[in-house]
Amino acid sequence: MRRLAFVLLLQIAAACGQADDSSSSDLNSVVLDSSRSRWTQPRSIPVCITNRSALADELFNDIKNYVTSEYAAKTGVGFTGWGDCSDAQMKSSTVRVTFNLKHNWSSSSAVVAGGGLSMVGMSSRTCGADCVGGTMRLDIGSKGAYPASGSRYRDFTVSRTRATAIHEFGHALGLMHEHERTDAVGCDKSDGSVVSGSNYVYIGDYDSTSIMNYCHSGSITTLSKGDIAGVYYLYPALAAGH
Repeated sequence: MRRLAFVLLLQIAAACGQADDSSSSDLNSVVLDSSRSRWTQPRSIPVCITNRSALADELFNDIKNYVTSEYAAKTGVGFTGWGDCSDAQMKSSTVRVTFNLKHNWSSSSAVVAGGGLSMVGMSSRTCGADCVGGTMRLDIGSKGAYPASGSRYRDFTVSRTRATAIHEFGHALGLMHEHERTDAVGCDKSDGSVVSGSNYVYIGDYDSTSIMNYCHSGSITTLSKGDIAGVYYLYPALAAGH
């Protein structure tokens, strides 16, 4: 399992140090767990929701559309379905998403957004007790909805929730944390725990702009070229046809 560690405060946008990335290669840095199972049909990866009734349509449709369009347009990956989880899906290799109604998005002080957890690669296992049977957990506001239009917190919460979703779906494909590479220069969250070798594969140099990296400014919400290269490494047929 991999946990998304950047939980950001609206009033404290703490940024980690970033590496000076001067590489001209498009295959620029992502960490992959090559020992995990890969999806056999990456153009049609099943997704279901464990608690759809708790979500406002606007928030659910925004996350669904943002994730599906970002991955389809840039990698050819297809995340399909997005209905309520059936009994069969609760036992099968399906991306089962639980939206965790956690954050107070109506606070008059600092507002927290983001946070999540996911199994890495194709899996039928739950990601823990607080995933409520899901293989993925996305932390959202306690009311299951974005703040209303005009709220000072709306843009921030939408941006961070989208970024969290792209990050966690990256784990679901098999991408690992970029900042845990041994060569994560200038990143104070690096612990060097993801060592290149039999279990992990480094693609290019360390990528300070990866959506899988905790050490960026917090403004990144999309896949980097390195992230895309990582997906293509895991699923080479997508690169040939995209």
